[in-house]
Amino acid sequence: MTVAAMWAAAKKVFGQRKVRRDRCRQTLMRLNMRSTMLRVLERSASYSNCILRFLRGGMQAVALASLSQSRR
Repeated sequence: MTVAAMWAAAKKVFGQRKVRRDRCRQTLMRLNMRSTMLRVLERSASYSNCILRFLRGGMQAVALASLSQSRR
């Protein structure tokens, strides 16, 4: 599963659930429109943790794997 697929899945999670932290959702939309999304994601560890909180079960493991691959 690629990083793009992870973001698509994250969008579904944000769309289905009413997220109280709008900051995370707004940041997700901003990063999704940028080509430098991966670079910003790597620099912002706190934001990565924010995403991982909403991704649970297998999705969380996939997210961790994708993040570790993008850090190379």
